[in-house]
Formats: sequence, C-alpha cells, structure tokens
Amino acid sequence: MRRLGWMGLAAILSVAVLILGLAMPLGSPLRAAAALVFAFVCPGASLVPLLGLRDKAMQLVLVLPVSFAVVILTAVGLFYSELWSPERQLAILLAICAGGLAARLMTRSASWPESGTSTPVSETSES
Repeated sequence: MRRLGWMGLAAILSVAVLILGLAMPLGSPLRAAAALVFAFVCPGASLVPLLGLRDKAMQLVLVLPVSFAVVILTAVGLFYSELWSPERQLAILLAICAGGLAARLMTRSASWPESGTSTPVSETSES
C-alpha cells in the first residue's frame, strides 16, 4: 500500500482539529482557531492532489487559494439560495473534503496494476 502523503495527512489533521474545536465550548477562541485551520487547509488539501501536479511545492502553494475558493463558492451559493447557515456550510465543506479524499483513493486504486509485475506495452510502427 502506498504512503498517504503529506496532503492526506494535512487533511486528516485539519479534520481532527475541527472535531476537537467542536468539542470545545461556544465562544472559545480555540474553537474559532480550529474552524479557521479547517477552512484554510482541508478543502485544498483534499482537492489539489486530484490535479495531478508532480511538483510538491506547487501543490503546497495551491492549497490555500483552492481552500479559499471552495469556501467562498459554497458561501455564495448558499447565500444566493437563501439557505446559508454556519452548520450547513460546514456540512457541505466536510462533504466536499470527503469526496475529494474518496476520489483520490479511487484514482489511486484504479492506477494500481492488477498483478505485481506489469510490463509496459510499446507499439512499434513499421514504415
């Protein structure tokens, strides 16, 4: 089995921070900090690896803007549909993050060869 990678670990850690933040009492500054860590890291960390970039530095640079874009797009969509609430937006963000991680796992398992040894097939063209 392949390593999870730092992006997957960042997503898992931010979800753990979010869960710990929700366990804290309302009004706690640590709860707000946990929600900010989740919103800044988790959507981008779960979606950026799906882009297929090979450069880890570029992936790291894209985590924050992709997270901001996902958070803003969900907020705008909920606002214009007159359905916005913090709990609803959090649920949608969690679903997006879970979907991104699931898609990443499915693409990984689809790219693994069926047998332990596989040889690439090369086509030769005859002129």
